[in-house]
Amino acid sequence: MDEASGIVVRAATVDDAGNLGRLLDEFATEFDDPTVGPVDLGRRAVALIATDQAVFLLGSLDDADTPCGLVQLRFRLSVWSDRLDAYLEDLFVQPSSRRRGVGSALLLYAERYALERGAAYMEIAVYEGDRDAVALYLSHGFRHWEEADAALPLETRPRYLYFLKTLAS
Repeated sequence: MDEASGIVVRAATVDDAGNLGRLLDEFATEFDDPTVGPVDLGRRAVALIATDQAVFLLGSLDDADTPCGLVQLRFRLSVWSDRLDAYLEDLFVQPSSRRRGVGSALLLYAERYALERGAAYMEIAVYEGDRDAVALYLSHGFRHWEEADAALPLETRPRYLYFLKTLAS
């Protein structure tokens, strides 16, 4: 617990299926993304926890029993490094709990957790129009991929794109 802020962040367990499903469903619904509902999302989250390739973090305000935010952090091996890659797949805080430090607490905990697991860096894909999320990540030292080539003149820096293709329904 962060004593100054009263925010509690912890790693989720298989006993958190209900909270994980609820928050993941709220996240999808807020962005008008399709969802299979909280029960199936909770079941899927617990299955991912069991693989040890993902961790879910839950954030609560003032020792509340009911979490108001979550992070899904995935790990993978890479041939480009002898360390793991960490991908912050989801970070969500319920609207009523935003701007109270929960997102920052979740992000800081995720960074520490990834370092402890041996990750060399953390990647995030974020919707450009989600200005609050972009501001959060920038305030924590994350930079656009293009800035990784900062030694190049601006007009010659490559612009990185993120692609997605649905393979099955």
